Amino acid sequence: MMEAHDLNNLLDAYSQSRYDFDPKKLTKTEINSIKKLAREKRADYGIAPIGTNIFDYINLQEKNIYFEKQSFHNPDLDGMIIVLPKSRDIAFIILNSSQPLLNQIFATAHEYYHYLVDLEGLKKTPHVCSLSQLNEKSEQKASRFAAEFLLPDEALNVMVDDWLSRINKNRISDTNITDLTLLSHRLTIKYGLPLKAVLYRLFEEEHITEDKFQLLISNYDFIKGAFKESQRVYKREVNQLIANENPYIDEIMYEKMPKAFDQGYVSLDKLKWDADQLSLDKERLDVDTDITEDSDDEDDEYLMDLKKYLNSQLEDDS
Repeated sequence: MMEAHDLNNLLDAYSQSRYDFDPKKLTKTEINSIKKLAREKRADYGIAPIGTNIFDYINLQEKNIYFEKQSFHNPDLDGMIIVLPKSRDIAFIILNSSQPLLNQIFATAHEYYHYLVDLEGLKKTPHVCSLSQLNEKSEQKASRFAAEFLLPDEALNVMVDDWLSRINKNRISDTNITDLTLLSHRLTIKYGLPLKAVLYRLFEEEHITEDKFQLLISNYDFIKGAFKESQRVYKREVNQLIANENPYIDEIMYEKMPKAFDQGYVSLDKLKWDADQLSLDKERLDVDTDITEDSDDEDDEYLMDLKKYLNSQLEDDS
């Protein structure tokens, strides 16, 4: 049973308040390119919601992408993507497991863009993403892609039209803050897009004017607070999205680390040390020999690089 104060804390994190950037900084050509890419990559879904299916869907589309979770205590760190040397373009998307599932969904779509567009650069330098870095052009593009990928304009148009019919209004300009608040909640729950990002989508696709958008942003605390009331209707859906548990990820490191040991690429001491650095459950590492024994086998560069990148982030958090 979720306590009230825990719910409030999760809702504060869930609000994704750092989704703040200037949509006008992207040119029409850049936006059209992002839309095209998002449409291509979600083709199997059409305009249907991806939401929590994003992890399985990307795994099906991209055989070289694996997901990991890491409890970064730095609230500004949403995720990172690493393409390790000598890995044949294999990438790890590392998600901050301290963040609500809704944030992890958005961060996954954000990092997916970097994999699709910035792969060559990622081979040289791991990319650490924070929504507080959205002043950077590449981060704005990645976040716009994430928003388009999770809630494409065609789906948004259908939802807006349906909502207007439900509230018996002809134009969205006829709606008030309450109408748009409830619409935003429905879009967040159905499409797995953070609440503030939904407000941006309404503005980006010109469903609302800049004046109305600014009015909504200035009343964001009301919109976020009202979301608590929507839990009465959508209790299961809301609880799932605001909880930080992510049952949709199979952490591949529990498979790859024992395989590296079995093939003689890493010693038992090194395997134990890497597991400690990555905060892995050593009981889940299925090796034939006790994990504390010594060995002089050659270190596995693949795991060494991953450990180095993750450990540097843990040091930054402390």
